[in-house]
Amino acid sequence: MKKKVKVAAAVLVCLALAAGAALYLTAPLQVESVELVPQTALLTFTEEGVFDYSDQFAVFPLVSGEVLEVAVEEGALIEEGDVIAVLSASDYQRQIEQMQSNISGFQAQIRNLNQQEEAELAALRGQRNSLVGQLASLDAQRVDFDRLEGQILYQSGVVSNNQSAESWARRNVDYIRDEFGRQSPEFYAAQQQLASARAALNASQVQLEALRVGDASLDGQRQSIQAQIDAIDQRLGESHIGGMVGYFQSMIAGTNTSIAQLRDQMGRAEITAPVAGRVVSLPIADANLVGAGNPVAIIGIGAMIEVFIPTREIDGVSVGDTVELIIDNRLGNITSTGRVTMLEDRAEVRLSALGVEERKVRALIQPIGANLIPGHSMDVRFTVLSLPDSLIVPKTAVFRLYGEDHVWLIGEDSRVALRAVTRGVETRDGFVITGGLEFGERVVRDANQPELSEGVRVE
Repeated sequence: MKKKVKVAAAVLVCLALAAGAALYLTAPLQVESVELVPQTALLTFTEEGVFDYSDQFAVFPLVSGEVLEVAVEEGALIEEGDVIAVLSASDYQRQIEQMQSNISGFQAQIRNLNQQEEAELAALRGQRNSLVGQLASLDAQRVDFDRLEGQILYQSGVVSNNQSAESWARRNVDYIRDEFGRQSPEFYAAQQQLASARAALNASQVQLEALRVGDASLDGQRQSIQAQIDAIDQRLGESHIGGMVGYFQSMIAGTNTSIAQLRDQMGRAEITAPVAGRVVSLPIADANLVGAGNPVAIIGIGAMIEVFIPTREIDGVSVGDTVELIIDNRLGNITSTGRVTMLEDRAEVRLSALGVEERKVRALIQPIGANLIPGHSMDVRFTVLSLPDSLIVPKTAVFRLYGEDHVWLIGEDSRVALRAVTRGVETRDGFVITGGLEFGERVVRDANQPELSEGVRVE
């Protein structure tokens, strides 16, 4: 009896195993499928780019003052004439008062020059009148040798006066040289004045020497006196202060112009942008006081990204193309766009990260809307092909069989069948299929599953 029970149990186990095997063999195969829908096929390549500006402008305030307002932020785009900051101009009045004091000093210099020249000319006129009198006396009578001692005494006085005039002219040359320099018109005029004084001195000394040796001839005295008169007439006909007076007058005019400008700006001083661009740096944002010699902002113009394109890709890139800018950020990549503005017409040798020489073409990209700083690096993605409404399958779905490309097509009965296809362009997302498949059909994503065969049911 026990033997019969054991046989019956063994039979039941076999039947159960057979039923399980049948169920396993007839169960659908688990696969991942892809439904074919229209997509845009993109063929791209990516190169590293570095951002910089073609030029940068430093903005300086015209005056020093307290910062009342900062009207822009670092990184902001601004136009020419936009207000960057506003300063207090309370120190303008102090500057005006200082300039007015300078004008008073210039006017005093002019008065002093005029007084000095007038005193010198008055002395020369008196000396000339005396010499004219001597000349008239010589014309009226011959020289009285008994009066020779008196003439020598008088001529000694003339020499003394001429020595004083020559000494003053020499000191004036030294003053003008130190004050205005050797190349100034004032220094030249002072030298001319000194030359005239020395000529008069020499002439008077010659006459004195002639008297002392007893040469009292009428002709000799007349020539000596006439030479002194001629030297004085030459000096009286010239002005040696015209250049210096003109200099001080120009200083007065320039200072008055500055005063007028300061009066126009009194109260508040606006600092405006001299060019349009992006605020690269804004030192004034952290300052309470600014000086006229310190920049308040740096404005970058000509924003550009420099990138080098392999020669094998250059045919797919043109000026005006839109590119993708992928900026690495701690919180994730930031994507923006740019536009190709320049392609050089020659390639140059560049070293890759692995030290391999490559021939590449330099290109410039204008960023659109990205807030970048000089030296910022990023990936620049170029699109060389864009095919809308394309039929794309994953690369793993296509396999070679009998010298042709195939996929496993999933029919309406959930069974797979081989389908020969025509493969087109390879993109990042897969292969573009140009023949053999239609939109709405489904294929197996992974064609390398060993269980796949004609007629296998899948789900």
